[in-house]
Amino acid sequence: MKILALVVSLSAALVLTGCAVKTSGVKKVGPDTYTVSADHLNASTAKASVLEQAGEYCVSQGKELLVTKT
Repeated sequence: MKILALVVSLSAALVLTGCAVKTSGVKKVGPDTYTVSADHLNASTAKASVLEQAGEYCVSQGKELLVTKT
């Protein structure tokens, strides 16, 4: 029974990991200029995640998000 629970737990972890968006984190590249990138099989999911992360970072810095390139 413990082995079955472990297999189910590991399977769930693998499925959830496969759905995760991996981002680079916000990085400063110049004065008031930052970049963030993401890796995901679905481009629209990656883009949405990056925009959300960038927006949250800007708010935390008291700035506004201005997207210059996607």
